[in-house]
Amino acid sequence: MTLSKETLDAFSTVLQQTANALIVTHEFPDMDAVGSSLALYHQLKERGIEARVWIPQGLGPDFAFLPARDKIVRAYPFDIGFDTVFALDASHASRIREFQTIPTEGIAFVNIDHHPDNSHFGQLNIVENISSVGELLYHLFTDLGWGISKEVGTCLYAAMSFDTGRFAYSNVTADTHLAVAACIQAGADSYHVFQSMEENKTLEDMALMKLALERLVVNKMYKFAYTSVPLGSPQGTVKIIDVIRQIGFVDVVMAFQELEKNRVKINLRSKRNVDVSAFANGFGGGGHKMASGIVMPGNLDTVITTITNAYIEYLLTL
Repeated sequence: MTLSKETLDAFSTVLQQTANALIVTHEFPDMDAVGSSLALYHQLKERGIEARVWIPQGLGPDFAFLPARDKIVRAYPFDIGFDTVFALDASHASRIREFQTIPTEGIAFVNIDHHPDNSHFGQLNIVENISSVGELLYHLFTDLGWGISKEVGTCLYAAMSFDTGRFAYSNVTADTHLAVAACIQAGADSYHVFQSMEENKTLEDMALMKLALERLVVNKMYKFAYTSVPLGSPQGTVKIIDVIRQIGFVDVVMAFQELEKNRVKINLRSKRNVDVSAFANGFGGGGHKMASGIVMPGNLDTVITTITNAYIEYLLTL
């Protein structure tokens, strides 16, 4: 994939006018969000631009291996006047936690994303239908003639690995593999990244997986499965959705997580042809055709009933 000259020129113009940059991403950030943010951080610093990665939420130990992970700040850096905000992996401004904290006057907003439902909320929008923001940044960096350092390569490799299910999902293309190869050539240690992401589970993770399997519900008629994680559950970081998606005959899997009283997060994954993004849009969520999410008010049991009943009705319209 090659980005247009217009896009590259616009991005270069923004950089010429940037001395201090703020990098933000969506709430509940995943490895694509964090890895991409740090890859951009390294590239901006290399080019003499002061940069901060601001993620108001705490990050688990599974992100610790990323180069410059310790440079991420949780408190908004009010002492710095930013010229540009780079929003990564966020389809809407509302998906960025505490977005309203950022002063808007005189600040350029660059929106870099790969979600098809992106609202193009930036002054410059670099939005492509591609596996991950990590892969998109790889093409942006190389099209600009920037080198890929070991640090950048490690961050991008982790980002791409996560959003492609270790390069197994349908969003993987030949370009994805070429980008991955370039990151390895730059010094990214693929086995170290794999161990850091996949073989670092804690006892809390194991307890969480056990709970999720105990609460597993399978609807054989409509070929979907779901599980739920109530408040007070073990505080693991394992992605429950990836555990239950291994069931062979189901088309869609859902994971309900009670974030707080009367607030529930729902992850949805499609394994075949069901567009879970279109379904999620009906509840104010969104994402990709094969991977989407919703956050909605209500107690856990009520939300489960509402979503599963609505999903069956949605299937009957297809």
